[in-house]
Amino acid sequence: MHKPCTEHQTAVNERPRVLFVDDEQSVLNALRRGLRTLLPDWELKFCADPLQAPELVTQFMPWIVVSDERMSGLSGTELLKQVSQLSPATVRIILTGYASAEVAVKAAEASHLLLAKPFDIEALAETLKRAACLHHLPIPDALRIRLSALDAMPVLPHIYQQLSQYLSQDNVELTHVADIVSQDPTILAKLMQVANSPFISHSRPVKTPLEAVVRLGLLLVKNLVLCVGVFRQCEQIPESERAHLLEQALEVASLSGQFSKQCGCSREAVEQSVTLGLLHTIGALLLCLMPEYLDQSETERDRIADSSAGFLLSLWQFDPAFVAAVSYQHHPEYSPSPDPLLCRLHVALMVWRAKQTGTPWDELVSQPLLEAAGIWPTAVEWISTQSSGGDL
Repeated sequence: MHKPCTEHQTAVNERPRVLFVDDEQSVLNALRRGLRTLLPDWELKFCADPLQAPELVTQFMPWIVVSDERMSGLSGTELLKQVSQLSPATVRIILTGYASAEVAVKAAEASHLLLAKPFDIEALAETLKRAACLHHLPIPDALRIRLSALDAMPVLPHIYQQLSQYLSQDNVELTHVADIVSQDPTILAKLMQVANSPFISHSRPVKTPLEAVVRLGLLLVKNLVLCVGVFRQCEQIPESERAHLLEQALEVASLSGQFSKQCGCSREAVEQSVTLGLLHTIGALLLCLMPEYLDQSETERDRIADSSAGFLLSLWQFDPAFVAAVSYQHHPEYSPSPDPLLCRLHVALMVWRAKQTGTPWDELVSQPLLEAAGIWPTAVEWISTQSSGGDL
């Protein structure tokens, strides 16, 4: 019986360590050759026998384990389940040539990321770099281990991955985007609802998926797909609680977009703020999966939820500014370098909370931070125009 790793070092000067497991030696040789120059300062180990891999984990203590799914003797999913017990803080990645929705659901039981074969070696190296960044997130080790060990950690929804892959191509056709989102009736219904909401500020209702895509824009469509898909995964959380968190996400997204417009932001910056609003409750969703933290104070729950959200968005390779914004949304004054994206989300979230609790907004919003960012007068003016409504 292998003993679990008892420590997880987080020294900044550590060299990232990765263990690759594949029973095809040719694949391991290709990885060794390709990554030698792309990750020259990393410690890389290669294992062709999945049955020996658990012992290597306890000896090597890798930051990341990358395993093929279809191997003789032990599948990648079975191996990574063992890794999750032996070294809970290790990021676990499955490589598979069968990246169907069914495989994704199965792999999600043991892995954090699912990558398709054949893989692009440079893209794989970038994924490893982003996964390694998790090692240095400002998260307590106990919470890091708890998050990594979650059996029900949400994964990127299959339709989101399909949409992202298509949008990365040249000559994107909106009709095809509409066809992709139409595959899922629940997601399509939410897109139509948001496209017809007062926030979008159009008098004529949309009636088709294509009209919804055109009105919302590709970035908002993509992240609505992500938001709805993630919330639907966590079936062990009561539907009423998931619905409440999703509704909060939509409302804060609306407020964040409105405030960004008030700040004179570009269309791109407004879309980023709306997207961030959609994703800001993911940490609260993860908190529901860790009931041992629910009896903490509200401040501590917010801190844990924010750190959890940052962990998940970093794992999904979101831009560092997005990761920082969700990680400090309730207390941006603790951020090492608060940027305008974080400040705008903080204002929208605190205005939403003031409406929900009846607490005066100026007791919730960080005035010194907004003054330093130069948006305090704009925030005061905008908040003064807010009514008790504001729903999407």
